[in-house]
Amino acid sequence: MRIKACYLAVMLVAAGAVSPLWAPSGAAETEGREGAPAPKLLWSTTFDCPAWEQSDGLSRKAVNCDGLSGFGGWYIKGYEDQITAEANHPVGGGGKGFRHWEGDGSNKGGGGIFFQFEAPQPEFWVRWYMRYEKGFKWKGGGPHYDKLLYIRSPKHGSAIVALMYANGIGIGNYHGPGKTFASRRGGWRDIMGGEASDGRWHCYEAHLKLDTDGTDGVIEIWVDGKKTFRHDGQNYKGHVGCKGWNSILIGSNQSAPANGRPMYQDWDDIAISLKGHIGPLPKKDAPPAGRSRTHRTGQERGR
Repeated sequence: MRIKACYLAVMLVAAGAVSPLWAPSGAAETEGREGAPAPKLLWSTTFDCPAWEQSDGLSRKAVNCDGLSGFGGWYIKGYEDQITAEANHPVGGGGKGFRHWEGDGSNKGGGGIFFQFEAPQPEFWVRWYMRYEKGFKWKGGGPHYDKLLYIRSPKHGSAIVALMYANGIGIGNYHGPGKTFASRRGGWRDIMGGEASDGRWHCYEAHLKLDTDGTDGVIEIWVDGKKTFRHDGQNYKGHVGCKGWNSILIGSNQSAPANGRPMYQDWDDIAISLKGHIGPLPKKDAPPAGRSRTHRTGQERGR
Protein backbone atom coordinates (compact mmCIF):
# COMPACT_ATOMS: atom_id res chain seq x y z
CA MET A 1 0.00 0.00 0.00
CA ARG A 2 1.37 3.41 -0.96
CA ILE A 3 0.35 6.63 0.75
CA LYS A 4 0.69 10.20 -0.41
CA ALA A 5 2.72 11.47 2.49
CA CYS A 6 4.64 14.08 4.48
CA TYR A 7 7.52 11.89 5.60
CA LEU A 8 10.94 11.85 7.16
CA ALA A 9 13.78 9.40 7.14
CA VAL A 10 16.36 8.46 9.71
CA MET A 11 19.60 7.58 7.89
CA LEU A 12 23.25 6.74 8.33
CA VAL A 13 25.20 9.33 6.32
CA ALA A 14 28.60 10.47 4.87
CA ALA A 15 30.61 13.50 5.91
CA GLY A 16 29.64 17.09 5.20
CA ALA A 17 26.54 17.50 7.40
CA VAL A 18 25.93 19.74 10.40
CA SER A 19 26.63 18.44 13.91
CA PRO A 20 24.02 19.46 16.48
CA LEU A 21 25.28 16.90 18.99
CA TRP A 22 27.97 14.25 19.22
CA ALA A 23 29.60 12.95 22.37
CA PRO A 24 32.46 10.45 22.05
CA SER A 25 32.17 6.97 23.49
CA GLY A 26 32.31 7.04 27.27
CA ALA A 27 31.24 10.69 27.45
CA ALA A 28 28.02 10.62 25.44
CA GLU A 29 24.81 11.90 26.96
CA THR A 30 22.60 9.20 28.40
CA GLU A 31 19.06 9.37 29.68
CA GLY A 32 19.81 7.97 33.14
CA ARG A 33 16.87 5.59 32.98
CA GLU A 34 18.33 3.05 35.39
CA GLY A 35 15.66 2.34 38.00
CA ALA A 36 13.11 4.53 36.21
CA PRO A 37 9.84 2.95 35.06
CA ALA A 38 9.66 2.30 31.33
CA PRO A 39 7.02 4.32 29.49
CA LYS A 40 3.82 2.60 28.43
CA LEU A 41 4.22 1.44 24.86
CA LEU A 42 1.73 2.20 22.12
CA TRP A 43 2.95 -0.76 20.06
CA SER A 44 5.78 -3.26 19.95
CA THR A 45 6.80 -6.43 18.17
CA THR A 46 9.28 -9.24 18.71
CA PHE A 47 8.09 -10.89 15.48
CA ASP A 48 6.57 -13.77 17.44
CA CYS A 49 4.59 -14.84 14.40
CA PRO A 50 4.78 -17.26 11.44
CA ALA A 51 7.66 -17.01 9.00
CA TRP A 52 6.91 -14.72 6.02
CA GLU A 53 8.54 -13.51 2.82
CA GLN A 54 7.44 -11.03 0.18
CA SER A 55 6.07 -13.57 -2.29
CA ASP A 56 3.57 -14.68 0.39
CA GLY A 57 1.77 -11.36 -0.15
CA LEU A 58 2.06 -7.83 1.26
CA SER A 59 -1.29 -7.41 3.04
CA ARG A 60 -1.67 -7.44 6.82
CA LYS A 61 -3.42 -10.78 6.50
CA ALA A 62 -0.54 -12.22 4.49
CA VAL A 63 2.16 -10.92 6.84
CA ASN A 64 0.12 -11.92 9.92
CA CYS A 65 2.41 -10.23 12.43
CA ASP A 66 1.34 -7.56 14.94
CA GLY A 67 -0.50 -5.44 12.39
CA LEU A 68 2.46 -5.13 10.01
CA SER A 69 2.13 -5.23 6.24
CA GLY A 70 4.62 -5.50 3.42
CA PHE A 71 5.38 -2.26 1.58
CA GLY A 72 7.02 -2.69 -1.82
CA GLY A 73 6.95 -5.74 -4.05
CA TRP A 74 10.49 -5.26 -5.35
CA TYR A 75 13.40 -7.43 -4.23
CA ILE A 76 16.72 -8.84 -5.38
CA LYS A 77 16.15 -12.08 -7.28
CA GLY A 78 16.50 -14.93 -4.81
CA TYR A 79 16.61 -12.62 -1.77
CA GLU A 80 13.18 -11.55 -0.57
CA ASP A 81 12.66 -9.54 2.62
CA GLN A 82 11.39 -11.94 5.26
CA ILE A 83 10.38 -12.62 8.83
CA THR A 84 12.63 -15.45 9.97
CA ALA A 85 14.03 -17.06 13.12
CA GLU A 86 17.53 -16.40 11.74
CA ALA A 87 16.94 -12.65 12.25
CA ASN A 88 15.97 -13.00 15.92
CA HIS A 89 17.80 -10.79 18.44
CA PRO A 90 19.09 -13.53 20.77
CA VAL A 91 18.90 -11.50 23.99
CA GLY A 92 15.65 -9.74 23.10
CA GLY A 93 12.02 -10.68 23.60
CA GLY A 94 12.06 -13.94 21.66
CA GLY A 95 10.10 -14.70 18.53
CA LYS A 96 11.76 -14.07 15.16
CA GLY A 97 13.07 -10.95 13.40
CA PHE A 98 12.76 -9.05 10.13
CA ARG A 99 15.49 -9.55 7.50
CA HIS A 100 15.94 -6.80 4.88
CA TRP A 101 18.33 -7.56 2.02
CA GLU A 102 20.66 -4.98 0.45
CA GLY A 103 22.56 -5.47 -2.81
CA ASP A 104 25.62 -3.81 -4.32
CA GLY A 105 25.23 -0.43 -5.97
CA SER A 106 22.43 2.04 -5.32
CA ASN A 107 18.88 1.32 -4.17
CA LYS A 108 18.92 -2.43 -4.68
CA GLY A 109 17.07 -4.32 -1.99
CA GLY A 110 13.76 -5.55 -0.63
CA GLY A 111 10.55 -3.58 -0.24
CA GLY A 112 10.49 -3.34 3.57
CA ILE A 113 7.64 -3.70 6.04
CA PHE A 114 5.10 -1.11 7.11
CA PHE A 115 3.39 -0.06 10.35
CA GLN A 116 0.39 2.30 10.39
CA PHE A 117 -0.90 4.28 13.37
CA GLU A 118 -4.64 4.39 13.97
CA ALA A 119 -4.44 8.20 14.01
CA PRO A 120 -1.69 10.74 13.19
CA GLN A 121 0.77 11.20 16.08
CA PRO A 122 2.35 14.64 16.73
CA GLU A 123 5.10 13.17 18.95
CA PHE A 124 6.52 9.71 19.53
CA TRP A 125 9.64 7.67 20.26
CA VAL A 126 10.56 4.56 18.24
CA ARG A 127 13.22 2.09 19.42
CA TRP A 128 14.63 -0.81 17.42
CA TYR A 129 17.52 -3.28 17.41
CA MET A 130 19.41 -3.80 14.18
CA ARG A 131 22.48 -5.60 12.90
CA TYR A 132 24.22 -5.83 9.55
CA GLU A 133 25.66 -9.13 8.41
CA LYS A 134 29.23 -9.43 9.71
CA GLY A 135 31.70 -8.04 7.18
CA PHE A 136 29.10 -5.90 5.36
CA LYS A 137 31.01 -3.11 3.57
CA TRP A 138 30.29 -0.04 1.49
CA LYS A 139 31.99 1.59 -1.47
CA GLY A 140 34.28 4.26 -0.05
CA GLY A 141 34.33 2.78 3.47
CA GLY A 142 30.83 3.68 4.64
CA PRO A 143 27.29 4.27 3.40
CA HIS A 144 26.70 7.20 1.10
CA TYR A 145 23.31 6.88 2.76
CA ASP A 146 21.20 4.12 4.25
CA LYS A 147 17.57 5.11 4.78
CA LEU A 148 16.40 3.10 7.76
CA LEU A 149 12.93 4.48 8.57
CA TYR A 150 10.55 6.47 6.38
CA ILE A 151 8.04 8.24 8.63
CA ARG A 152 5.05 9.66 6.80
CA SER A 153 2.04 11.91 7.33
CA PRO A 154 -1.19 11.71 5.33
CA LYS A 155 -0.64 14.86 3.25
CA HIS A 156 2.40 16.93 3.95
CA GLY A 157 5.60 15.11 3.02
CA SER A 158 8.01 12.78 4.76
CA ALA A 159 11.07 12.35 6.90
CA ILE A 160 13.84 9.78 6.57
CA VAL A 161 14.73 9.08 10.18
CA ALA A 162 18.03 7.40 11.05
CA LEU A 163 19.68 8.39 7.83
CA MET A 164 23.03 6.62 8.26
CA TYR A 165 26.20 7.86 6.62
CA ALA A 166 29.85 6.86 6.88
CA ASN A 167 30.54 9.46 9.57
CA GLY A 168 27.16 10.64 10.84
CA ILE A 169 23.54 9.88 11.58
CA GLY A 170 20.60 12.19 11.16
CA ILE A 171 17.39 13.06 9.33
CA GLY A 172 16.25 13.90 5.83
CA ASN A 173 13.27 16.27 6.22
CA TYR A 174 11.11 16.33 3.10
CA HIS A 175 8.09 18.10 4.56
CA GLY A 176 9.08 21.23 2.72
CA PRO A 177 12.31 22.01 0.89
CA GLY A 178 14.38 18.82 1.17
CA LYS A 179 17.04 19.24 3.84
CA THR A 180 19.35 16.80 5.59
CA PHE A 181 20.63 17.33 9.12
CA ALA A 182 23.21 14.94 10.59
CA SER A 183 26.02 14.69 13.09
CA ARG A 184 29.64 14.83 11.94
CA ARG A 185 30.38 11.72 14.00
CA GLY A 186 28.43 8.77 15.36
CA GLY A 187 27.68 7.11 12.03
CA TRP A 188 28.71 3.79 10.51
CA ARG A 189 32.44 3.88 11.31
CA ASP A 190 31.91 4.86 14.94
CA ILE A 191 29.12 2.31 15.50
CA MET A 192 30.95 -0.57 13.80
CA GLY A 193 34.47 0.37 14.88
CA GLY A 194 35.72 0.49 11.29
CA GLU A 195 34.64 0.11 7.68
CA ALA A 196 33.13 -3.40 7.98
CA SER A 197 30.09 -4.41 10.02
CA ASP A 198 30.90 -5.95 13.39
CA GLY A 199 27.96 -8.33 13.02
CA ARG A 200 26.56 -7.26 16.39
CA TRP A 201 23.14 -5.98 17.39
CA HIS A 202 22.96 -2.26 18.16
CA CYS A 203 20.08 -0.37 19.76
CA TYR A 204 18.69 2.71 17.99
CA GLU A 205 15.98 5.13 19.03
CA ALA A 206 14.46 8.25 17.47
CA HIS A 207 12.20 10.94 18.94
CA LEU A 208 10.09 13.18 16.69
CA LYS A 209 8.02 16.15 17.82
CA LEU A 210 5.82 18.10 15.42
CA ASP A 211 6.39 21.84 15.09
CA THR A 212 3.73 24.41 16.06
CA ASP A 213 5.05 27.38 14.08
CA GLY A 214 7.45 26.01 11.47
CA THR A 215 10.51 26.51 13.70
CA ASP A 216 10.17 24.33 16.80
CA GLY A 217 10.02 20.71 15.57
CA VAL A 218 12.45 18.29 17.20
CA ILE A 219 14.42 15.21 16.15
CA GLU A 220 16.65 13.21 18.53
CA ILE A 221 18.54 9.95 17.93
CA TRP A 222 20.19 7.55 20.39
CA VAL A 223 22.58 4.71 19.53
CA ASP A 224 23.23 2.04 22.16
CA GLY A 225 21.64 4.24 24.83
CA LYS A 226 23.74 7.33 24.04
CA LYS A 227 22.23 10.40 22.46
CA THR A 228 24.24 11.08 19.33
CA PHE A 229 22.04 13.60 17.54
CA ARG A 230 19.53 16.36 18.29
CA HIS A 231 18.26 19.07 16.03
CA ASP A 232 15.71 21.70 16.99
CA GLY A 233 13.99 24.05 14.59
CA GLN A 234 12.50 21.46 12.25
CA ASN A 235 9.60 22.47 10.01
CA TYR A 236 7.31 19.46 9.69
CA LYS A 237 4.35 21.55 8.43
CA GLY A 238 2.55 21.36 11.78
CA HIS A 239 1.67 25.05 11.45
CA VAL A 240 -0.09 24.53 8.09
CA GLY A 241 -2.29 21.55 8.84
CA CYS A 242 0.00 18.52 9.35
CA LYS A 243 -1.46 16.78 12.41
CA GLY A 244 1.36 14.28 12.79
CA TRP A 245 2.75 11.07 11.32
CA ASN A 246 0.61 8.07 10.52
CA SER A 247 3.00 5.36 9.31
CA ILE A 248 6.55 3.99 9.44
CA LEU A 249 8.34 2.09 6.67
CA ILE A 250 11.02 -0.20 8.14
CA GLY A 251 13.93 -0.96 5.79
CA SER A 252 14.35 1.17 2.68
CA ASN A 253 16.91 2.11 0.02
CA GLN A 254 20.64 2.75 0.28
CA SER A 255 23.92 3.54 -1.53
CA ALA A 256 26.32 1.87 -2.07
CA PRO A 257 27.04 -1.60 -0.61
CA ALA A 258 30.12 -3.33 -2.04
CA ASN A 259 30.07 -6.98 -0.97
CA GLY A 260 29.94 -9.03 -4.17
CA ARG A 261 26.57 -10.48 -3.14
CA PRO A 262 23.41 -9.38 -1.29
CA MET A 263 23.87 -9.14 2.48
CA TYR A 264 21.28 -8.76 5.19
CA GLN A 265 20.19 -6.11 7.65
CA ASP A 266 18.21 -7.61 10.57
CA TRP A 267 15.61 -5.84 12.75
CA ASP A 268 13.98 -6.92 16.01
CA ASP A 269 12.43 -5.73 19.29
CA ILE A 270 10.78 -2.65 17.77
CA ALA A 271 8.76 -0.48 20.15
CA ILE A 272 6.83 2.81 19.97
CA SER A 273 6.02 5.13 22.90
CA LEU A 274 3.96 8.31 23.06
CA LYS A 275 5.06 9.08 26.63
CA GLY A 276 8.85 9.25 26.63
CA HIS A 277 12.24 7.78 25.82
CA ILE A 278 12.18 3.96 25.78
CA GLY A 279 15.86 3.08 26.05
CA PRO A 280 17.63 -0.26 25.53
CA LEU A 281 16.38 -3.55 26.87
CA PRO A 282 17.90 -4.74 30.17
CA LYS A 283 21.36 -6.12 29.48
CA LYS A 284 21.84 -9.88 29.16
CA ASP A 285 24.82 -11.94 28.16
CA ALA A 286 24.96 -11.98 24.37
CA PRO A 287 26.49 -14.76 22.27
CA PRO A 288 29.59 -13.79 20.28
CA ALA A 289 29.03 -12.08 16.94
CA GLY A 290 29.30 -14.40 13.98
CA ARG A 291 27.95 -14.97 10.57
CA SER A 292 24.37 -16.12 10.69
CA ARG A 293 23.22 -18.66 8.19
CA THR A 294 21.55 -16.93 5.28
CA HIS A 295 18.91 -18.32 3.02
CA ARG A 296 17.09 -17.60 -0.16
CA THR A 297 13.35 -17.66 -0.71
CA GLY A 298 11.32 -20.69 0.28
CA GLN A 299 11.58 -22.63 3.50
CA GLU A 300 14.18 -21.59 6.03
CA ARG A 301 17.41 -23.44 5.39
CA GLY A 302 21.15 -22.95 5.23
CA ARG A 303 22.64 -21.99 1.89
